[in-house]
Amino acid sequence: MLITTSVRAQLNGQIMIGGKSTNNVESLDTTAPDQILLPAIQLSYTWPVTASSTITFTGAYSPNIYSVNPDLSFNATYFGVKGLFYLTNTDAITAEASDRAENSKLLARPSSHFLSSPLSFSPLFSSPLFSSPLFSSPLFSSPPSFQEPFPISEITNKKSDDDRDDSLVQVAISALYTLSEELDLTKIATKGISKSHVEQLKDTRDSISDALSTIADLLDSLGYSESVAQVVVPELEQLQTPLAKLLPQTKPSHTNPAELTVALDALKSVKPESDFLQTPPTPLPGNVSGKTKQILSSLEKPAPFRVQEEDEIPAPVITLITSSTRLREFGYEDLEIREDADDSGATTLATSLTVPLTYSKQNGRAPTAADSLLFGGFFPGNPNDFNATTVAAAFEIFSNSGFSLRPGYQFTRTVYPFDSVYTNSENRLRVEGRAAIAPSSILFGEFALGFRNYLDPLQQIAKIQGSKQNPDTIFQSGAANFRQYSFGIGFAQFIGERWAAGALATFNNNPNLRAYVTNTLSIAKRRAAPQIADDEYTYNLQRYAIFSNARMFWDIDVGIDFSYEHRLYGSTAETTIKGRLGGIIAAQPGRTENGRFVNVSLSKLFPLETRLATIFNSVMLEGILEVAGVTSSDPNYSYNETAFTLNASLAF
Repeated sequence: MLITTSVRAQLNGQIMIGGKSTNNVESLDTTAPDQILLPAIQLSYTWPVTASSTITFTGAYSPNIYSVNPDLSFNATYFGVKGLFYLTNTDAITAEASDRAENSKLLARPSSHFLSSPLSFSPLFSSPLFSSPLFSSPLFSSPPSFQEPFPISEITNKKSDDDRDDSLVQVAISALYTLSEELDLTKIATKGISKSHVEQLKDTRDSISDALSTIADLLDSLGYSESVAQVVVPELEQLQTPLAKLLPQTKPSHTNPAELTVALDALKSVKPESDFLQTPPTPLPGNVSGKTKQILSSLEKPAPFRVQEEDEIPAPVITLITSSTRLREFGYEDLEIREDADDSGATTLATSLTVPLTYSKQNGRAPTAADSLLFGGFFPGNPNDFNATTVAAAFEIFSNSGFSLRPGYQFTRTVYPFDSVYTNSENRLRVEGRAAIAPSSILFGEFALGFRNYLDPLQQIAKIQGSKQNPDTIFQSGAANFRQYSFGIGFAQFIGERWAAGALATFNNNPNLRAYVTNTLSIAKRRAAPQIADDEYTYNLQRYAIFSNARMFWDIDVGIDFSYEHRLYGSTAETTIKGRLGGIIAAQPGRTENGRFVNVSLSKLFPLETRLATIFNSVMLEGILEVAGVTSSDPNYSYNETAFTLNASLAF
């Protein structure tokens, strides 16, 4: 037997324009400045295949346009498919989705960002193994089979005038009741909004809901007379503007503002009954007249006290710490504040399986004559070009609301077409845990093993024989396989609803360090290809960091990172690069580097009451200041950097 349901896919994304000014291009040991233009676009398409499983497709494109050093310009492209499957609580998740769908009644929100699609699937996929989400918000639920409003034209054609009018009034009453109930279940999107503003939005939502239900009561009890029509139709028309401003500031729901249009169209198609008796302009029964007059007189007044919805329970505090970011990269962006905690639900503490597949690519502009000088003359293209494919899987296991464990595996293959000695494949096993040691205090840590194989290893000079005039050089391949141990621990403290801070220490240790090749001609006394991505298998790392994320006055988000890094590079033998026209690198002694890095971010989210260009629902402005100072035992590798980035993005 096949079970048929209807689900909605969601398309969202953002368009960004940014600019960066730096006195040091990409943190190099150079003083070359630049002004970089950073446009970007990202699109995500979420497909909920069942009530407890989704698949998300993501694509992004970002050109990086350098002004002073145009030969460094490149395009970054990203594609990803990510799934999230819940392996426990499947019955509760399905029941929660069904309850929400049932309570939210008939209609889907008529937005271009939601696409209805019927699905058929076998009961086999309701088993705990298969009925689980793939990469989406944990609170996503699948709606029922949605129905369009009953066409008014069909009522007009099939009924007599009296029956037709009665039916249209009933259509209006039903639509108003439905919209009122949908609003009662609609949650306000609290991120980026002050508590006082959230309360105002809740009051507006409740006032609109009360007004709709009261008008429906009025029509149901008194009928649709001329005096009632004089009050009801104008009041319903006045509700359209506040309703349109409210919905963009709510979480995704089944609320359908078209219900109000259906009610108005139905009432306007009816000829009101005559008032046979001299009555006040608004005849109201005694038990509702006071409330009705009060609500319809003004929507600006706060609504009466309402009992908070039962499912508005914040998720546990450990969920505010990102579990997928490695500690060597962890910062303020990976720590949320209590005010932004999602509501807890059946999915919050369910064991989940995340399966991402990603492809990313960076390609520079076509080689020019300047590239020959910039990259040492041995590269037919930009040596920073690469493409990387990643396949991974991770379990998120919650033993209770105060402890979680996330074991995972990741395979990555990275290809550098113009600098093949960096081409590699890597397998990484990682376990990350979070534990609440107090209601507002969290410990988190990680342990990881990495195994990397360089597919085109370096060729090292092993021995030189013969006379000076007739040397006989013997080459041997450098090591191709390397491993790494990573471990660390962190602490986070949540202070009130709008501030979180913490600290961490993390260590990467490589038993066999790889040669760090940075120049193609030893006589050049310069780094010929310094923009090549950081290779973590060439050094041992100690990183200590403190971080803070806070929401200040005017709802401005402030993020701060300060980190100290100590790197130890091993010594290397005299090396040649295979296929590079004989380029030789002199033996390099081991060196140490100490770096201090400060990142400060100020950002402000502006939710739009009315969608911009009928699409965009928010604007984000962000300014980022980055300061770095690195000192090395080899002065050629010391550098300082100050960079400022300003971003503006539109989201939909």
